[in-house]
Amino acid sequence: MIRTFLLLRWFLLAFILSCQQLSNVSQANESAIDQRVIIKATAFRVGDYLIQGDRGRLFVKENRLNADSRLIEIAFIRFRNPKSGGHPPIVYLPGGPGQTVLTAAEDFASTYKNYLNLGGQGDMLVVEQRGIGSSRPRLDCPGLLSRPTDIPLSSDIMGSTHNHYIRQCIDHWLRQGTDLAGYNVLSMADDIDELRASLGYGKIKLIGESFGAHHALAVIQRYGDRVERAALSAVIGPDDMFELPALVERQLARSEQLSGVDHGGATLASALTHLEPPIEVRVPSERGDVTLKIGRYDLALATVTYARHTAFLEQMPSLYQSLVDGDLTWLAQWSAKLRSGYPSNLASLLISCASGASEERRAAISEQAAKSPLGDAVDLLGGDVCISLDGQVGGRPFRGPVKASMPLLMISGALDPRAPPDNAVRLIPDLSQGHHVVLPGVSHDFGELRQAQLELAYRFLAHGDVDPNPDLLKSKH
Repeated sequence: MIRTFLLLRWFLLAFILSCQQLSNVSQANESAIDQRVIIKATAFRVGDYLIQGDRGRLFVKENRLNADSRLIEIAFIRFRNPKSGGHPPIVYLPGGPGQTVLTAAEDFASTYKNYLNLGGQGDMLVVEQRGIGSSRPRLDCPGLLSRPTDIPLSSDIMGSTHNHYIRQCIDHWLRQGTDLAGYNVLSMADDIDELRASLGYGKIKLIGESFGAHHALAVIQRYGDRVERAALSAVIGPDDMFELPALVERQLARSEQLSGVDHGGATLASALTHLEPPIEVRVPSERGDVTLKIGRYDLALATVTYARHTAFLEQMPSLYQSLVDGDLTWLAQWSAKLRSGYPSNLASLLISCASGASEERRAAISEQAAKSPLGDAVDLLGGDVCISLDGQVGGRPFRGPVKASMPLLMISGALDPRAPPDNAVRLIPDLSQGHHVVLPGVSHDFGELRQAQLELAYRFLAHGDVDPNPDLLKSKH
């Protein structure tokens, strides 16, 4: 019996020692900088080159306006420059809202290496949005959002199916104790400043595109004295979250004029007319052929969605001509995917709705939609769903003006319908060191000038350069 007792005691002691060793290993790999941040050292490979860095988690209140709010996690990665010399880091802010980024860590490592090759200094942080991607909780909705196939799409069908799906999603996350009012761009701006302070940086540099630019402007409005400079592309200003149908229509008209394609006179208007009445089309799928009824609303939605891609704008007249000639293949394939079902994320919608639109902007959207051939396809899911949620989702709206004295560069695509150059032009008067560059012939994705846009943004962050690389512009002209 004594021998058994000694053996048990020995095993217990060995177990305790092994736990201590595991704890020491864990602490060596993962450490807390302060009570808000935990980081784990790692390395990122770019070819044969290794960049030292960290994967980290920032713990913040879900709703800073509630003293009893629970803590949530904001995920981030950091690329370290051993020769940073105290220079402010770049902070990359994703688009969307809802664009996940940390799964593409190696791509960002390559971007960071290019930044260093341009003479940039300091570390780089890539920050996941709250409620999205690697952050926790990740507010993915259960089930899939789908639409019927036996009738043409309409604003009523799109709105009702989306509302039903989102309300089920809201109920799901409310049962998990989620505070919906915490998901807005102002809270996200606070997240960035908390991360800056927790990691011990005095100032930061910001880079953001599309919604990332919207996020950056919120940081600048609230914490401008802690931002050394910023490079923003495809700018969505404080009251630009919902698009103006007239501006979208104008950008599409410019694209038709500049495409240079002999399209036999086909336009959006003639293609829409061809779909009245709706046309029945069979589309092959993994589950067998699907029969769809395609109408003018399908085309309006597809145009608004695809117009953010330069390649679509370049092919747009010929695609419209194919519809007029009776070939609906490309539109039917797009519509089949839209109806077949896809997952959504609640945080993405909450953040969009919190920024929303001013009453003046909503009135302009409504008036313009009534006159536009695109109708309410431009802002349907944002405007209709957000309005239906008013009073249920608190949030904190982000409005202007954004006054800034730091060097700030804005880059626009001349044909961008989502973030037209007008957005940046309206901001310039309040930016004492603001610069605006318009890249010709490209849309929201910057098309063939993508490399020129990225290099311009990073050169500005490194040295303050504001002129695009003429050699890269030659790829388009």
